[in-house]
Amino acid sequence: MGSLAAQTVWENQHNEVYPYLYRLAQKGLVDFQDIIRPVSRQQISGLLLELEAKDSLLNLVEKKELSFYLQEFRPLKTFPQKPIQFLKYDGNKRARALFVHTKDIQLNVDPIGSIMQVSGTNKSFTQVSNGLQFWGQSKRFSFQFYYRDYTETGTGIDNFRNESPETGIIKLYNASNPNTQNFSEVRANISYAWKNGSIRVGKDHL
Repeated sequence: MGSLAAQTVWENQHNEVYPYLYRLAQKGLVDFQDIIRPVSRQQISGLLLELEAKDSLLNLVEKKELSFYLQEFRPLKTFPQKPIQFLKYDGNKRARALFVHTKDIQLNVDPIGSIMQVSGTNKSFTQVSNGLQFWGQSKRFSFQFYYRDYTETGTGIDNFRNESPETGIIKLYNASNPNTQNFSEVRANISYAWKNGSIRVGKDHL
């Protein structure tokens, strides 16, 4: 038994754990500052464990949400006999496509996919995405990579980002059909941490 020391791995700024922590910070249960995102998984983990210790102050829905997020962010305390696992549950009962968990190294690989329909007055479009993400750490180093390809088809595509808080995009190609567009989202970085800080090089949304 043992646990890998958490290094600076940054969590996607769109993860739903952010509004969850924000809501509970508004109730005075944690001190969560997310003016600048992303924040590290280590910080999120610490806040979730703090909420776990205040379980009696949470309502039923908040408890279920906390249990769900802890499956992803709770520090691992046990490691499988076979260090490399495919399509298995990790030590937190979190389903993974591939993971490597030992005392000295941690690697998590998961596919990404979604389908969404946005509708408004006389306008609607469908968004389909797929991709891959992985993150890991070893001793003082940590790394992560996130790639997601999006295709949107329908009317009102341009209006969506002009009239909502969604970030802008760079189209991958100029489609002949004005009601279709394709773009991607890429984040990647590597970081090194020491006792009093960390340094990182990479590409991300701020």
